[in-house]
Amino acid sequence: MRHLEKVLVVMFTTILVTSICGNSTPLISTLEQDGILTKEIVELSAGPITPYWLIEYEANFTDYGFTGSGTEGAPYTIEGLDFVHSGGPCIKIVNQSAYWKIVDCDFVTLGDGLEVRNSTNGHIEGSVFEVTQWAVELIDSNKTVIVDNEITSSSSGVYLQSCNEVNVSINRFSDSSYGMFLVSSTNCIFHDNNIENALYGIYESGLTSNHITITDNIIRDTSSGGIYIKSPNCTISNNRIEGSGGYGIRCSTSTDSLILSNNVSNVYMQGIYVTEGLHVNVTYNNVFNSEDNGIHVFESEVCIVTWNYVHSCEGYGISLDNTNSTLIHTNKVYLNDHGIYNGPISSSNRIYSNHLLFNDVENGYDNGGTGGDISVWDFSALGNQWSNAVVEPYAIPGPSGAVDNFASSFPGEVAAPIPNQPSDFSMDEDETDRIIHWVIDELFPVNYTLYVDYAIYDTGHMMNEYIFEIEAYSIEPGVKNFTVVFKDLYNNTASDTVLVTVNDVDYEPPTIIAGPTNETVQYQFTHNYQWNVTDEHPDSYLLYDNEIEIASGEWTSTTNISESVDFYPGPHNLTIWINDTYGHTVTDTVWIDVTDPISPLLSEPLDFSYEVGTSGHFCNWSVNEDNPVDAEMYLDDTVINTFSYSDWINYSVDGLSLGEHNFTVVVWDADMNYDFDTVIVTVVDTLAPSIESLDNLYIEYGALNPSVSFNMTPDDTWDTPGLFLVFVNGSQVVNGVFAGNIGTLIPFDRPIGIYNVTLYLEDQSGNGISATTWVIVGDSTNPTINSPENLEFIQGTEDMNITWQGDDLLPSRYTITVNDTVSASGDWIGQSIRFDVTDFEPGTYIVKLTLYDTSGNSISDSVIVTVLPPPDDSTLLVIGLAIGGIGAITIVVFILYYTGKLKRNK
Repeated sequence: MRHLEKVLVVMFTTILVTSICGNSTPLISTLEQDGILTKEIVELSAGPITPYWLIEYEANFTDYGFTGSGTEGAPYTIEGLDFVHSGGPCIKIVNQSAYWKIVDCDFVTLGDGLEVRNSTNGHIEGSVFEVTQWAVELIDSNKTVIVDNEITSSSSGVYLQSCNEVNVSINRFSDSSYGMFLVSSTNCIFHDNNIENALYGIYESGLTSNHITITDNIIRDTSSGGIYIKSPNCTISNNRIEGSGGYGIRCSTSTDSLILSNNVSNVYMQGIYVTEGLHVNVTYNNVFNSEDNGIHVFESEVCIVTWNYVHSCEGYGISLDNTNSTLIHTNKVYLNDHGIYNGPISSSNRIYSNHLLFNDVENGYDNGGTGGDISVWDFSALGNQWSNAVVEPYAIPGPSGAVDNFASSFPGEVAAPIPNQPSDFSMDEDETDRIIHWVIDELFPVNYTLYVDYAIYDTGHMMNEYIFEIEAYSIEPGVKNFTVVFKDLYNNTASDTVLVTVNDVDYEPPTIIAGPTNETVQYQFTHNYQWNVTDEHPDSYLLYDNEIEIASGEWTSTTNISESVDFYPGPHNLTIWINDTYGHTVTDTVWIDVTDPISPLLSEPLDFSYEVGTSGHFCNWSVNEDNPVDAEMYLDDTVINTFSYSDWINYSVDGLSLGEHNFTVVVWDADMNYDFDTVIVTVVDTLAPSIESLDNLYIEYGALNPSVSFNMTPDDTWDTPGLFLVFVNGSQVVNGVFAGNIGTLIPFDRPIGIYNVTLYLEDQSGNGISATTWVIVGDSTNPTINSPENLEFIQGTEDMNITWQGDDLLPSRYTITVNDTVSASGDWIGQSIRFDVTDFEPGTYIVKLTLYDTSGNSISDSVIVTVLPPPDDSTLLVIGLAIGGIGAITIVVFILYYTGKLKRNK
């Protein structure tokens, strides 16, 4: 039995466990069985009703190792654990709204497997439940998916109470009292589940449940019923129910429900049983081989039973009992003990367009109401078709007095069934999931008989399709003849044959008789390896070296497998995969340790130098080594890098300081053989500093702090400090230390003249450069002079003269002209110049002084001298007479004033 070891763990734990309250720490172990490691086992030892994992708060998900964040896109997820518990739920989740997921876990417990209360957004997938009580129990929980689980339970599989929007699909239930049990829930869907060996397949209690959908499920071998629904607005469709000790489908106290396209066969009681129903629609169902009625409607009203196919039932094909206002039309009812039965207290039903054929006792019987409550067996010129001879109107057997006013005898069928013709095919004897699918075009199918190699293999009631599952039978290899014979209601038959070639299957993998053994070999040699293998169906092989395919080929059992291999140094996992034509494989692994006695070989590049500040300089080594591992680079005996290498090592040596440096590289192979080489790299400075050349320089004599300045602009990589010297006319005047970008200021307070000034610059490496400029010290400034006022006086006035005061750094001489005629000249050394004009005759004179300095610069100034003649006696007499009585003193004063004015007027 599957999971037997876990069941034993439960029994053993139950015997030994002491009662422990609360949670206990899980013991996680790894079991090994038949050489295969199983999933982790969480061995639980809590008390009989205590959940092992109780999730009351969202943080508990993380506490118990769930991954994810609880969102729809990243739900809390636990995967791949096996839970073994002595009792109570393995996991209990309460009051949670986060998204959570349980995947690929096994639950073995004497209690519930998983209990969920007042929670939403759950997902249980791909897990196995072997429990004593409920496998999955949901109470007051919504929006949960239960999919693709395997549930084996001595009590029940899935229990839903007061739930909404729960989807239970593609699960496999076996050996349960209830496959699924539903209480007071709405909008739930049960689809594509497989239920076997249960009391009830799907059971719904009817306590306020609503809108339940049950579709596409397969339910086999239930002792009390396949599907039992008691709530309104339910849909039961496309289900296949085979073998039940009770009902196939029972719909009780339900309104507005649909029972559609179900296949119900081999049940002990009614195939489809509708009781106390209102507006229940039973349509397109196939019901056959029931030991009671095919379809039974009891104490119901306003229902519809139409387009159903009911045959080979031991009771009535369709039975109405205490049922009113119900439509029974367009059904195929034949080969039953009775056809359609309208029972006591049934009234106002309408029964028409049915095929009532070859039912043993009678095709129809009406024991219902009479008078105004009589049921009607026709509708608008449509009656029923009967296999017994009838005439219009046809009195329906029974006490009600009902008639079929448009009854007709069924004319019989001439055409035989028409099956499709599936193609012949081949398969291996152990192949699974192979089927032969026959589809039959037939209005009244009855049964089939399947022959394998002309011997009867299977018989049964025929529907309009038949699927033969080959994997369910033990078929010997060879060509097999599968012939099916289909028979209809009128004993017309048709057959089809499919030839199936069943191939012999080789169950044994190839056998390695002899092969290579582990060894140590030397590198650079080719080594041959052989395997002696036998198998009845040889095919091919693949050879891997350290999981990389290096060879492949066809293989026959009459030859050895042989391959030559060239190894690189190091450990090698040499694994061969040998396959036969049936997909069986055998492997063999050999460990080869390949040693390498040869050291790597480095080239020896020459030493070199480069100019400081330049780039693009490398040390380049070539390496001859087939199994390189790593290398180290040293700069001046210090490790600066560790790296892997191949055929070349190119290492940048840019950015070094001035001077000599050694670069040493050491390379190793896998066996720690090594080689090394050193390159001397010298960084030099062969470039002289630069000096900004000057144009010839003019310095004005007498300027304040005169100087000459050179701009020295060395590159940053030059080796300063250096030396600078300044020469003037060949004589050194300044020296100093050159340490960077500086300007050199040379004081130049020198006499007028022309000078050769040279700057010499030399860096620490002895690179020198000089620059020369010519400096002219000159005087371009004119002397300065004051400007005396013009002079006017009367001839004979004493001490009449003009005085000038000039100024210049280098005075030289002067000249004085009177009316452009040189009157005086001489040396001028900066003194004032005085010129006497007392003896000038009456008249007007321009007296100009010109001063010269030693550079020939000059300046002039002119004074206008006016000499008046003295007054005569007649002039004085006229004046005196004019004045008249003015006193002598006044006249004298006037004359004196006027005379003084004439002496100086400019």
